[in-house]
Amino acid sequence: MLHARAYSISEFNTAMLRLRDLIKHDFAGNFPLHFLMSAGVGMDHFIYLLQQCDTGGQNVFGQNPLHVLDPHDLGDQLISFLEYFNKVDPFPGVLLSQRDIHCISPLQTLLQRPLERSMYRRVLKTFPGAVFSLRSLDTSGRGVAKMMDEASLKIKSESTTDWMRIQAGITEIRLFISEIEDQSGSVHDYGFHDIARGARGTPLFALMFQCRICHKIDARSNSYLDQMQCAWDHGRNVNATDETGITPAHLLVTHARCNTDMSPETPTQTAQLFRVLLPRNYPNLREALHVLDPEGNNLVFNIATRGFCEILEYALSLEDFPRRSAMVNACSKRPENSDGITSGRTWSVLQAVEEKRHEVDERIKLVSMTTNLRELNRLCTESNRLKMCKNILKAAGAELSPSITTQYTICE
Repeated sequence: MLHARAYSISEFNTAMLRLRDLIKHDFAGNFPLHFLMSAGVGMDHFIYLLQQCDTGGQNVFGQNPLHVLDPHDLGDQLISFLEYFNKVDPFPGVLLSQRDIHCISPLQTLLQRPLERSMYRRVLKTFPGAVFSLRSLDTSGRGVAKMMDEASLKIKSESTTDWMRIQAGITEIRLFISEIEDQSGSVHDYGFHDIARGARGTPLFALMFQCRICHKIDARSNSYLDQMQCAWDHGRNVNATDETGITPAHLLVTHARCNTDMSPETPTQTAQLFRVLLPRNYPNLREALHVLDPEGNNLVFNIATRGFCEILEYALSLEDFPRRSAMVNACSKRPENSDGITSGRTWSVLQAVEEKRHEVDERIKLVSMTTNLRELNRLCTESNRLKMCKNILKAAGAELSPSITTQYTICE
């Protein structure tokens, strides 16, 4: 597949016919279409394969085949090629807008390719929700213009022409965004990120409040739950990152919130919010479950290390069984120490939970020698929740030191 450009159409089709029984995905969820997409071939090479295999499978990195598309030989057929994928999508628009684990969409990756200047505009008009993708940041906080600039600099030494094409594309993108903002304005939409950070409606005269989403007065309660439902009703984007590169799901489990009486939000209340944030029938559920935070931690890591056992069970139940192993065996860099230095080593989700529980148990020993019963009870509860998370992780196949293959296997 990777060397398909070296073969004629007849040779390629003959090979595909003879190898038809071998058309399947690898252990990391890459379909033959993923590899052919990256080969830079023309439309004729795809005809047979598109009839034989899944067009929308996401690999362990959250990439569907369009994420790795090299449009080198497609030329003007690129638009009809993209339109075909939108047409066969069970949920029209989802395949073209799915983000990978770094919150990068197929549109954002395609725009990093050297295209003819006029083609950039045509591509933008083909993608549903193009404005969302253009305004969205990845988990490093980069916008599409920054991504394109970095991509152009990488190829500048090899091809000045391609560098100039991408730079011209940046100009077209900025003009497109400017035109959209002139029509609709560029005001920040209050939504899931703000709610997850603990924001509420605007108080009026200490007796009423105005919802910051629908702008109605006392139309519903000022609870996070009702705000979140209002955000869904008004089409707020649940998967986008904010200016810090983090998604609402990560924010929800990493930020503490208070009730209206200033009592801390309970884990059960947080679990309620999580179920509303990511309902089972959400078409882009897989994207939300697998995107990383700016530190490179996956959602399961952030849930489990904070003892949210109810959320952990729910989040794992949302994914297909073969993919759960990669979720619970993900590894990330250890955090910096007090001097701001990292060890360079990684740790697994299970290892992080074990160490967190050990830290809590050590604090229990110290607090038990005092009369602070409230703190002792809180720590004991936290320790028990971490233990429950550990058991849930192990039941899902988590290992203390998973191999590379275990970390990235999502297919049986």
